[in-house]
Amino acid sequence: MGFLAIIFWSSTIAFSRNIIQVMGVLNSGFFIFFVSGSLLLTVEFFKYKKSFITTIRSIPFEYFFKVGLFFVSYMVLFYFALGGANSKEAVLVVGLLNYLWPAFCFIFSIIILKNRSRKLLLITGILISFAGTALALSGTNTFNYILLKKSIGQNIFPYLLAFFAAISWGAYSNLTRKHQFKNDTIALPLLFLISSLFIFIIILLNGDIKNLNFIFKLSPSQYFQFIYLILFPSTLSYFFWDRAMKKGDKNLVVSFSYLIPLLSTLTTGFVLGIKISSSIGFAALLIIIGAIFCNKGVIEEM
Repeated sequence: MGFLAIIFWSSTIAFSRNIIQVMGVLNSGFFIFFVSGSLLLTVEFFKYKKSFITTIRSIPFEYFFKVGLFFVSYMVLFYFALGGANSKEAVLVVGLLNYLWPAFCFIFSIIILKNRSRKLLLITGILISFAGTALALSGTNTFNYILLKKSIGQNIFPYLLAFFAAISWGAYSNLTRKHQFKNDTIALPLLFLISSLFIFIIILLNGDIKNLNFIFKLSPSQYFQFIYLILFPSTLSYFFWDRAMKKGDKNLVVSFSYLIPLLSTLTTGFVLGIKISSSIGFAALLIIIGAIFCNKGVIEEM
């Protein structure tokens, strides 16, 4: 299941960016999270039927703070990062920053799950991953501090959001394993709904409630992308990942996730019509190599 999540996620950036440009960050974010959460909750309702309410009540309240907080943070931060990028090329960089999360998954497994580490391999992996990020930010085939500083200055807000989103997902992926409980799949749709509620509160505070349209003027292609985003990257992918983190071989799945930076970059370039520069491609490969070193630098406790 975790492998399917990774394949679907590879298309998230491209389609999300297209929908954000048509519907806006707040509008699209609210509806995607709300509909995704509602669909997942409906599945859980038919699964539990008469015990549905009882099962929801069985969720430890502290779970929403110890685990859910990081899920909601990731969803909101990453979506706002995509919407804030000022160019298609910046979208690629936002994606690569976000895909530092496999490395953070391994780092947090040491802190949260008390896994042991091979420090040299782990530190090497972290440095290589960040070197890839710096290369993507500078936008040249060699590291250039002046261009790096200029690039960050032009998109500092979305870049920071994407970076902290990666940290949030790395923490969530380990915390959801540490704090798993019986029938815990029912918590996932509630986290989606909480994410939509958070965005709804932002809409209210901004006085943009009148712009929250329930009738979308989308082309057939845009409707397809909107529905695809809801059903696959924004619904099934998180369900599959949740199951993989709790029941599957976490390290194997996270290891396969190394390919996400490259797959996502290629997909985003194709869908958005961006020519992938050699620096972006090489940056993606460095992030992949860095994650591999991080994996080798972590000894999972049985």
